[in-house]
Amino acid sequence: MHKLIKDIIINTNDIPEAGITRNFTVTGEEGASFILIVSDADGKYYNFSDFSFSAGHSPEKKLRGTINGNSFQSFIKFPSVAGEFYDIVLIADPSTDTLIQGKQVINKRINQLGNVTVTFALATTDHATNYATLPSNVTSTSSPANPGSVRQAIDWNIQNADTDAGGFGLIFRDINTVDAEINDKAWYYVKTATLDGAVSSSTSLVLDSTENIVAGMVLYSGTGVTQANVLSVNDTTKTITVSAAQTISDGVTLTFRAIGLGNVNSVLNSNITGDGLRITGVVPVTTTVRGVVSGSTTVTVNGTYGIPADALYEGLGVDNSSGNDVSSVSASSTAGSFVSSVAQTLKDKTTLTFRVAEPKFLADSFSIQGDLLITHYPAADATIYLDLDLFIDPGAAS
Repeated sequence: MHKLIKDIIINTNDIPEAGITRNFTVTGEEGASFILIVSDADGKYYNFSDFSFSAGHSPEKKLRGTINGNSFQSFIKFPSVAGEFYDIVLIADPSTDTLIQGKQVINKRINQLGNVTVTFALATTDHATNYATLPSNVTSTSSPANPGSVRQAIDWNIQNADTDAGGFGLIFRDINTVDAEINDKAWYYVKTATLDGAVSSSTSLVLDSTENIVAGMVLYSGTGVTQANVLSVNDTTKTITVSAAQTISDGVTLTFRAIGLGNVNSVLNSNITGDGLRITGVVPVTTTVRGVVSGSTTVTVNGTYGIPADALYEGLGVDNSSGNDVSSVSASSTAGSFVSSVAQTLKDKTTLTFRVAEPKFLADSFSIQGDLLITHYPAADATIYLDLDLFIDPGAAS
C-alpha cells in the first residue's frame, strides 16, 4: 500500500535582500519518502550540505528524507541577494512506494526583494529665492519584505534667504494647523507620463503609461494643462478621466502629484506615516534702529532681512496707537529702512521685534523635527517631498 505525502509547509512571504533562514515541514504518513530540490532564478541549485547555491548537479543538491511520525522538519538558508526568486520542488522518492496526495509534484515559489531607498526632500515650487539652501534630503533604505517598522528621524532647519530679493521673512499661514499638515497632507509624490494623442476640451486622456497613477492624484502641470483631479484610471487602455476638460498637444509631458501621505501610500503600495513631526526652534525677526528717527515714517535700521510688508512691530518708544504696521521695505543686509504707517520717534540702537497677525506667524528660520514611521517600503526607489508652499507664504517688500 502506498504511503502518502500531503504537503510541504514553508513561509512563502517575500524574502528581504539581506537573506533569511526559513524552516520547512514535510507532512504525510509515517515512512513516506521524498526528494526536495531548491533552485534559483539563475538555474543554480541549493546545496543542503554547505547551504549555498551553485551551478550544476551533485548528490548534496537533493535532499532525500523520510517522514518520521507525521512530519519531517529542516531548514533552508536563503543568501543575501537583490531581486531573486526560488522554486522549492518536492517529489515522491521514485525508489519507494510513496505518492504525493492528489498530485505528482509540489512546487512553491518564494520571491526575494532587493532593498529600496525612500528619499524625503523639502520642496518649493514658487518661492525658491525666498529660502537659503534647503537642508539635505533624508534617505531610508530597507527591503519591502522586511517586517516590523522603521522610525526615520527628520531634523531640518529652514532659513529665510539672506538676500535683498528674498529676505522678507517666512510667514506660516496658520501656526495652529501646521503641525498636523507636516504629518500628512504637506507631503507629495510626483509621477510623470506622456500624453498619447492630442485632446481638445476633453476629460479623457490616453497616456503612454499609467503605472503609479491612481484615482485621487492631481494632474498638476504640463504645457496647456488645467489642474484637475484624477477621477479614474483604466490600466488596460491607459486612459485616465480627470475633473476638468483639457486641451493639450500630443506628446506633452504631464506631471501628476499624489498629495498627502494616504495618497502617496496608495500609489506606492507603502505605509509611511508622520509620527510627531512638529515645528520647533522658531527664530523671531528682530533688528535695531540705525541712527535717531525723529517724527518720520521712514525707519532706518541695521539690516532689514526677515521684515515683510504688513508686519506689525514693537520696541521701546514705538507708537502703535493707530494700527501701526510696515508699509514697505527697502532691503539691505546691514542698513536699509522700512516705511511705517505711523510716524515714529526712536532712539539709535532701539531693538525692534516683528510679527504678523494671528493665526499667521512670522519667522526668520525654524526647524522641522520628529519621525516618519515606515511599516512597509515601496517596491521601488521613490522620492517623497514636503511642500513648503502648502503652509508658508514668504513675505514681500511691499
